[in-house]
Amino acid sequence: MAYASVGCGAERDPINRVQPDAQQKSFFVGQNLSDASDDPEFYMRNTVIDVPYGSTQDGLFTATYAQPVNRIKWEITEGEIIGRLTYEHIEDADRHGSKTTNNGQVVAAFAITSHFDKRADYNPGTGEQTNVEVENTTDRPWYEREYMRVDWSKNIITTAYTVDTLSMLGLYGGVQWESLSLQANDPSDPNRMVFSPGEGYFDVTTKVFAKPTLVDTPWGQFPSCYFYGVFPAGNCNPSEATLRLSFKKVVDTDFEASEWDGNRMEAFGVFYQERQGYERNYGITDTRWHRYADKYNIWERSHISQGTGDSEVFAHCGSDVWRDSAGTAKKFKFNGDSVVRD
Repeated sequence: MAYASVGCGAERDPINRVQPDAQQKSFFVGQNLSDASDDPEFYMRNTVIDVPYGSTQDGLFTATYAQPVNRIKWEITEGEIIGRLTYEHIEDADRHGSKTTNNGQVVAAFAITSHFDKRADYNPGTGEQTNVEVENTTDRPWYEREYMRVDWSKNIITTAYTVDTLSMLGLYGGVQWESLSLQANDPSDPNRMVFSPGEGYFDVTTKVFAKPTLVDTPWGQFPSCYFYGVFPAGNCNPSEATLRLSFKKVVDTDFEASEWDGNRMEAFGVFYQERQGYERNYGITDTRWHRYADKYNIWERSHISQGTGDSEVFAHCGSDVWRDSAGTAKKFKFNGDSVVRD
């Protein structure tokens, strides 16, 4: 007598084989991966967070001239994720105008190690899906896959002389800088990458290797660190510096820039950022040379909205006049916290 036994297969718990540090591309370049029109802008700043004792670079401290805040957009290629300035360094120098661009100067680049989709694995013969989620790197072209893994440990760009923390110091200080790979996988490591998509923020910590270059003199070649006036107290050996690259999505904070001319500077000195403009038949001109004060955005609103029927006109809060849609200047009346038009 033969016995047959039939069993019902129980559903198995899902298994996730996707490795850590997988980043969704849409965070960097918008939902439409093939269209640059929805690419978000990011603030970018490079900050020196650790310098060994005896380093002879007196410019290596926070908030120096070599550490400005820049605005960039990301470009994802097959091998790299590239950060480009979204504005002209000199206005009208490349004839792109003042609008946000996607082909600006490259100021950061990191190697991409993998493009993939998160998908349930399947039997290639029958197409039946399994309970295992994997990194699928074959079913779609690399530029259509939703996720990537980036080697954030090493910034490939070290020669962005107008925006990079160290390149200008290397130019004047006789020091050669090389990017180093920094692996921080321990969750408790303060140098581990911070990635917070909900807040639109991430930062990466990198290291650079600094070594003195040789200077030609009538008496032969000598290390440049001999001429800083700190030998032998200073360090004349190769050393490491630790940097933190921070990125945050740009949001509209209703900020009003303050142009600081000579009269204001004589009354109240401030730190400022310069913006210059270019005229094709003349070059850089004084009339397009602007200085904007570095200041904290402490106000909830920097502009007052005044409705005029179907239209809306905005005026700066520091002004007592406003202009309607026809361009006519009119007075504001301030009544406590409210504002009415005259």
